[in-house]
Amino acid sequence: MISSRTHFSSRSLLLLTLVTMLMSSLMGGMVAAEDDTHITTNDPSTLTQTAQVQNSTYLPLIDSGFRTGGPVESPTLGAAEPFSARAEANLGDGFLSNDGDDWLMTRGQTWTDIRSTPRKLAANFVADADNTTIAVFFTAEAYVDTPRKRMFVRALIDGVPTNPSDVVFATGTSPESPETRAFIFTDQVDKGIHTVEIQWLVDREATAYMRDASLLIRQNSEQTSQTPLVVATPDSGPNITTEQNGWTTIPNMSSGVFVSQGETLVASMSAESFVSQDDSMFVRALVNGVPMEPENVLFARGIRPQSRMVTFGVADLPTGFYNVTFQWSVHAGGTATIGDRSLVLATTPESSSGIAQEYVVAPSGPAVSTSSTNYQVVPDMKINGTIPANGEVVVIFSGETSNVNNEEMFVRLRVGGEVVDESEVQLAIGDQHMGIHSYIFSAKHINVGEGRCGDCAVQLEWRSGSGDQVSLGDRSMVVLVKHGAVPDLAEPPTIGMGNVGVEPAIGERNVLAILWDPQRPDHPAPSIADLEQVLFGPVDSVQDYYDKVSNGKFSIANAGVEGSYLADNPADHYWENYPACDAPDTTGFTGGHQEKWAEAITKASGSVNFADYDYNKDGMLDFTEELAILVVIPQTNEFGTVRTLNPYCSGDPFEVDGVVVPVISEWYANAAADRLTVPAHELAHQVLALGDLYQKQANKKFHTQPGKYELMDTITDNTPHMNPAYKLALGWVTPGTIVQDGVYELEDVKQSHEVYVLTRTQDGDGKEYYVLENRQSSVNSSLYDENIGDSGIGVWHIVEDAASNSATPQCLSNADWSINQDDNPRSGIRLLRPSLSFNGDSMWDATNYDLLDAGLVCPGDGDPQNALIWADGAASGYEVTNFSPSAPVMSFSVNTP
Repeated sequence: MISSRTHFSSRSLLLLTLVTMLMSSLMGGMVAAEDDTHITTNDPSTLTQTAQVQNSTYLPLIDSGFRTGGPVESPTLGAAEPFSARAEANLGDGFLSNDGDDWLMTRGQTWTDIRSTPRKLAANFVADADNTTIAVFFTAEAYVDTPRKRMFVRALIDGVPTNPSDVVFATGTSPESPETRAFIFTDQVDKGIHTVEIQWLVDREATAYMRDASLLIRQNSEQTSQTPLVVATPDSGPNITTEQNGWTTIPNMSSGVFVSQGETLVASMSAESFVSQDDSMFVRALVNGVPMEPENVLFARGIRPQSRMVTFGVADLPTGFYNVTFQWSVHAGGTATIGDRSLVLATTPESSSGIAQEYVVAPSGPAVSTSSTNYQVVPDMKINGTIPANGEVVVIFSGETSNVNNEEMFVRLRVGGEVVDESEVQLAIGDQHMGIHSYIFSAKHINVGEGRCGDCAVQLEWRSGSGDQVSLGDRSMVVLVKHGAVPDLAEPPTIGMGNVGVEPAIGERNVLAILWDPQRPDHPAPSIADLEQVLFGPVDSVQDYYDKVSNGKFSIANAGVEGSYLADNPADHYWENYPACDAPDTTGFTGGHQEKWAEAITKASGSVNFADYDYNKDGMLDFTEELAILVVIPQTNEFGTVRTLNPYCSGDPFEVDGVVVPVISEWYANAAADRLTVPAHELAHQVLALGDLYQKQANKKFHTQPGKYELMDTITDNTPHMNPAYKLALGWVTPGTIVQDGVYELEDVKQSHEVYVLTRTQDGDGKEYYVLENRQSSVNSSLYDENIGDSGIGVWHIVEDAASNSATPQCLSNADWSINQDDNPRSGIRLLRPSLSFNGDSMWDATNYDLLDAGLVCPGDGDPQNALIWADGAASGYEVTNFSPSAPVMSFSVNTP
């Protein structure tokens, strides 16, 4: 399963294909007491007493199934989710791909996001109260290519490391061991939206690899003394060891938890761990001194530090407070070591909340084995129950593994009879690290549309890689079920440029500006001072714009403003004659244009070492995370683009200082350089992967187009914010989900950074909703949104999926809408105006009619008016009425379905 790992020089074909996909959308612009009991089961020798699996047998479980209640009623502001998850397979398949390899790699000693542009291991979530407890579970297939060299991983929340600050996730072995690793990071956050990011680095002179990674965020769903989630992470310090053959308490690994009747209690532990040669470390969890199931687990073998996770559980405890304690033991004569460690105790009631947590455990005894290369159910790892419409399922799996002859063991998830796409993981390879391996599986949008399952089976399946025996000892799974979130803040909506996902954006991104002047007489150049002001000045700059619009969560960093560099040739050499590159590139621009960008970067390399920004040392600059390059060209009529430099001219990658530059932004700036919106727009493409939202064909403007209310539309004389769907995806506004009738208020989004969401809970695909925000036009505001024209409540219809947004909206012709095909941002982000004219009223206030879910009237059929209708023409069931006069704080009434 390990693909070849060559370097960047042969990546250009795939990169060209992927970046070209983006270019079609850009042509016009822009994370304790001792016990003397000895080990009597799960001795390594029992792993050889295997029972060959012929047919899976459904044995009695701790519980008989999972259930959820009726429709979810989320809180109105915050709408916190008790869990949210994200899984990313084949991390190497990105814009900066390593030869199309499934594995993502890093050689860097600087922390970088685990990212395969544009995808990355990150997720937004909302806390509905201060001091909310957070547990971040991270699992992935990972390995290091050099023995004894280490891969480190950490989780950040809003750019700040969680507890512990970092862990040894994997250590290099020989032969290489691409297996799943796991760790749980913990923290507390206050009310509002937050972003989790997972980062990594590797020891010098080694390469770390990762694929099939998953992220689970669990949090308290309510703030009372009886919290459903308890976490503990001891302070980092010297490793702890034991040589005890009897059970002893792991230091600082005990905590109390309240359990209500009918709840399931699960206890998870993660730790950096290793054992002396050929010895075994065992772990168990006690609840008030009684072992949880399974009773003990072979946690680790192997002399190299790795991150591991195991989960224990129990059901039907009487109501009350309980103490959970983790203990460990090692074979006589051996030494077991633990470094950073954490614990999570979780209870979740089966109730009308729509949330279920079920624990499934196999009976302790001899290990089970298979040599089949065809998938079959992992014995006892199956459960049946009800999944709600647009359901979400997460499975936390832990199992003791042992394989012979360096054999690979694969595991995947099946829900409701269907294999979950891209859920296959290589759980373990050989017996070098015999012991616990864990993975978190995620399945979303279950029971959407046709073919819904009532009694849905959730099961894990396994197989051997090539026919040699693979074995599992003690094993368990936690099944979490809930109604799917709409929008799902853990998943990037595919409304970005080139129809890619829009990822969370936290912190700063380096931007290098290069002024390159072809000396055209009628196009005087701006000064370096003016460029520094408009890009990085304290006010009225691109840097300040992003800081204000993101509520201080994101901005750009000054990597330099270089130049002015004079062109080596007359202007017509680049625009009209192409002696250096006479073949047009696939973006529609001829080689002359590529030549001018390459020339500008080459000249700047005299002052800038571009290799310094290649933080993961993969030989290519990630334009979203490492360095964005903005080439500035003097021109009286302003313009901007994002373009590819890879391949350059004849097909070879463009390389400077030993690194490939795949993509640049281009800004044709006037002599005053006083228009921050154009470079802000282009950098939103390059760094944030936002798509254009203006009409690109037939020069038509429809009433669904954002116009002045959107940075990613065409820019005239205003400095608008961006639409709330983009801000939600980026993690810059806090959503409140309206689920009951009432009167609601919204403050100007510039001040509040809050929006309301009306979700489609019936039918549909789980990816459609309305967003309401208060937009107030300003003049010379330090918070921007200047001169947007109308003020009031902005109503945005978001249809993320291309299959849904291809349907023509009401009051437009099929012919007109068809020009949006293959342009998901423009088709999926729609401004709902009181007027059905692009030039009419755009925001809602007391002067407008009530916004109902029926009674749509199109021009020519009466007084034109709009309605809250879903993309397929179905009435939404929502009505928004009684808008107040336009003001910094506005009210309105909402009737819900």
